[in-house]
Amino acid sequence: MKKHLSFTSMVLAAVMLCTACGAAPGSGTMDSTGMSNTSAPAASVPAEEKTLTYYSCWTESEVQAEVLKHTIERFEADTGYEVNVQWIGRDINKTAGIAIDAGEVDVYDADAALLAPENALDIDALAEACGMKDDILPVYGMWQSSVSPAGDGHWYAVPYQPFVTCIYYNKAIFREAGIDAMPATWEEFLDVCAKIKAAGYDPMTVDDAYVTLLYMQQLGLCMGKDAACALGTATGEAWNDPKVLDVMQKWEEFTKLGYFSATVGGNQFPAAQ
Repeated sequence: MKKHLSFTSMVLAAVMLCTACGAAPGSGTMDSTGMSNTSAPAASVPAEEKTLTYYSCWTESEVQAEVLKHTIERFEADTGYEVNVQWIGRDINKTAGIAIDAGEVDVYDADAALLAPENALDIDALAEACGMKDDILPVYGMWQSSVSPAGDGHWYAVPYQPFVTCIYYNKAIFREAGIDAMPATWEEFLDVCAKIKAAGYDPMTVDDAYVTLLYMQQLGLCMGKDAACALGTATGEAWNDPKVLDVMQKWEEFTKLGYFSATVGGNQFPAAQ
């Protein structure tokens, strides 16, 4: 099976890495800053080989795709490469492996949880030469396990889109409802929601696909991150933990009190944002 580069990275960074790794040893593919030197190396690549196929976990209608399109344009202008993008969407985990086996993919992005070393090349030398290990890990230390899923110390990917799960609130509505402090406990949270509802607003809305993140976040707070994450593959007795029941009963109460917007079931990504 032919291995390919796998990057949870913006196209510009990902394809630059692919170009550097694909060049002959000692050909000087990077300058002193660690960036791609597009003069000599680009000229040394036969024209018929200057096309890269990129599989993306985004759909073309999403905002992120617009960012990637602009990045691709810059990369093509800087290097002379042509990037053939396949906007696969979230089903990429069902198709990428087959396409890689068939030799149809040069670069792909996906959720780090989907990264498989057998579908990627390690990029250790490039990561060190570009300073990525020094620049990325101090900020995103948790990414070490994501870029090296095999636990062998090798890098197989470049993280480019870390995210934080949080609840946003409208300060104007808080003021109107007479709320002058952020809730620090579940009881205070319910009290805040009651005041917002009394003021004529839906206390909470959420994307239908991500509502489970609310439950998972609270499980993490109550049980600890490791125990909560272990539930993802747990069966039977593990789910009988009283803390799991407590969290689920709290959200059941929240729902019965009418604090979720009635439109949550149809509030779908990406329009939901």
